[in-house]
Amino acid sequence: GYTVIPCSGAGRSTLGDGSQASNSQIRMEAVVPYDVAESIMDYLQGVSREHRVTACLETVEVLKRDQF
Repeated sequence: GYTVIPCSGAGRSTLGDGSQASNSQIRMEAVVPYDVAESIMDYLQGVSREHRVTACLETVEVLKRDQF
């Protein structure tokens, strides 16, 4: 599963040129096995050549491991 959260914000390039924050941004969170996370990061690396993408990878602990 995943969660998508509409959001707005500004990064270095936006803050540097005085532009307003974009309203078309999303934050996506997914709890997945590490190998799937690596695949997602690889995909986002490719997408980031054409789009502004910020991605991070965190290790988390879940309460019900059998659901993941």
